[in-house]
Amino acid sequence: MSLSFSFFNLTSVPKIYSSITAFFIFICLTITLSAGPVLPELTADRLQDEGDKLIADGDAWLKAGDMDLKANRISYDKNKNVIEADGNVAITKDAGRVVVSNATYDAKTRVATANGFRAGNFPLFIEGNDVAIKSGNLSASNTTFYYQEPDMFSLNAQAGNIQYLDADTILVEDVVIRAGKIPFFYIPQYTQRKEQLPLKIKADVGSSGNLGAFLQSDIFYTPNKNFEPGVLLDYYSKRGVLAGPSANYKVDAPNGSVWGSVRSGFIQDTGGSARLGKDILGRNIDDDRHFLEWKHKSRVDNKFEITGSTSLWSDSEVVRDFRKKLYNNNQQPDNFGEMVWLDDQFIVSFVGRFKPNDFQLVDERLPELTFTHLPTEVYESGVYTEVKASAARLIEKDPVGLVAEIRSNRFDYYHGFRRPIKANSDVTVTPVIGGRATHYDTAKSGKSTYTRLLGEVGLDAETSASRDWDVDDDYWAIHGLRHLVRPRIQYRYIPEAEKGLKYIPQIDRNVFNTLIPPIDLANMRNIDDMHELNAFRVGIENNLQTRADDYGSRSLAALNFFQDYNFSTRTTQRNLADFHSELILSPAYWVNLGVYNRINTKTFRGEETKTRLGFTDGDVWTLGVSTINLDKQIDQYEVDASYKFAEDYTLIPRWRYDARRGQLTEQVYGLRTYLGNSWFVEYSLSLNRGNTRDNDFGFNVRIELVDF
Repeated sequence: MSLSFSFFNLTSVPKIYSSITAFFIFICLTITLSAGPVLPELTADRLQDEGDKLIADGDAWLKAGDMDLKANRISYDKNKNVIEADGNVAITKDAGRVVVSNATYDAKTRVATANGFRAGNFPLFIEGNDVAIKSGNLSASNTTFYYQEPDMFSLNAQAGNIQYLDADTILVEDVVIRAGKIPFFYIPQYTQRKEQLPLKIKADVGSSGNLGAFLQSDIFYTPNKNFEPGVLLDYYSKRGVLAGPSANYKVDAPNGSVWGSVRSGFIQDTGGSARLGKDILGRNIDDDRHFLEWKHKSRVDNKFEITGSTSLWSDSEVVRDFRKKLYNNNQQPDNFGEMVWLDDQFIVSFVGRFKPNDFQLVDERLPELTFTHLPTEVYESGVYTEVKASAARLIEKDPVGLVAEIRSNRFDYYHGFRRPIKANSDVTVTPVIGGRATHYDTAKSGKSTYTRLLGEVGLDAETSASRDWDVDDDYWAIHGLRHLVRPRIQYRYIPEAEKGLKYIPQIDRNVFNTLIPPIDLANMRNIDDMHELNAFRVGIENNLQTRADDYGSRSLAALNFFQDYNFSTRTTQRNLADFHSELILSPAYWVNLGVYNRINTKTFRGEETKTRLGFTDGDVWTLGVSTINLDKQIDQYEVDASYKFAEDYTLIPRWRYDARRGQLTEQVYGLRTYLGNSWFVEYSLSLNRGNTRDNDFGFNVRIELVDF
């Protein structure tokens, strides 16, 4: 049996409702102070009005708008103007819930107190001993915050005092960050936002013959959403301590954004000459080692961009030794900065490229200014004109000193015209003509300056066709088929491009590249090492599509072919160049195949083959097979997989086989799991062959704090 009573006869109801609501709102940390027009309603098994006191006993329930207060007993002293709730007190508001031993509100002093409170609004859970609210200010002592659900491994923070700032933020003072019961970080004061961790933590623990037992850690302080300062702190039993400041930053604004990251490390390497070894140039590595990695990107109104990358290494192997993940993503460190202004009709870029590392051969640009006028129609004539102009100061210095330093001040200008002509409704033919002038004010072979003039003529032609089929297959999620085919031909003639080569300081040269080279004079980057071009290119692009379930279309297959024929050749060329083909298959979301092939048209041998086949079965298992073959240089095969054999356990093996060496060069056997609800853990055992910077056996445990 339940009785109810409405507070319509209490003269101080609005004040009491507003304040008691505010009290529990403060504890929930999710909603703002407010007084509502809805009068509270009280129900209980027994309601007693003893004149000076109203008592609700047995499953008492105070409902005020969208807030519920439940307790074994709720009493209101009319004379003292005090509300008390005792026994299994629970307050619910929106998604937040607070549980306390008892709660009291004194309307005369406007002070609310509670003992032994627990509150939660995912992912933040809070518990503490004493909490009080006076004049709208909340304070709590001996409070613990848990990030994710509390368990023996949960990241948590013990706070000496907290102060409520707004609906989503509190000021936390005298804070000890703990993993379970183990303290490891102290913060005097910080602001805590909902759905925010005070720290980001990544750690690797393991052992290798080269480094010994090691602990690698990345720790970032995150209360400021725009700037996260941090530290890289590592210990290696055979090498010493590596430490350095780090940071992440990101600022979004209505008219632009800025983001970037900094990683650095410094170590006095105690490994000795045997472990330090030699750098990429065969020189002994010094024991004073360091690295700095800085990546930056900013954008304003989609008109102005700044991009920068800095990689300062004390030697060629420092990042490879101590931060392999950074090294795998950046094996040839580059240092540059670029400012770009983007307009509807033109692009202006200002680039600087530098050589701070003494083990690299770098074409320095100090700086290079480039202006590009995008193709624009000339007075509605159907003729489009394009302009590219640049000025650069270039320096190339051999780090070993075997080759003399090369310097070049270069001015380059290209002007081209093209006229698309519709031969019929399906075929477009575009004649092309252009010229390029390049001036060097530091020439060679007895000339102080040299100017080279080049011209190009050419023709582009393309067409397209399509055909549809009414095919429907639910298993493969195919709802109609469309085949798109786009044949293309290009012809370019650039005569006598090698003239004056002996006078030109050669910095931007031809380099080994297995991809299809550019055929347009305007796009050629090997400005200082040009040769006559008289070439015809044929390409066919095929795409098979179906309607996507959500919107638009998705590609099921793509097959592309490209073939060049050179009418004029030099020593390293053949008339019939290599044949390039590319196949991409994705008939369903769970299978993908990619194959790139380059065939020697004289011997019909595969000069280069790259393949990747991948399968995915939801979140249960994945399988990937990759191959790379570069004739007489590389012949490698890799298999990577994952298998989730239990809710929180996933196997992640990987194998790499080198056919030229006839051995498995890399084997990795990993297990991915979780510690409680807060930590991602990955155990891995690695077996390596032929790794000159590490031993054949390694064991590693990677720990990372789970983000929300």
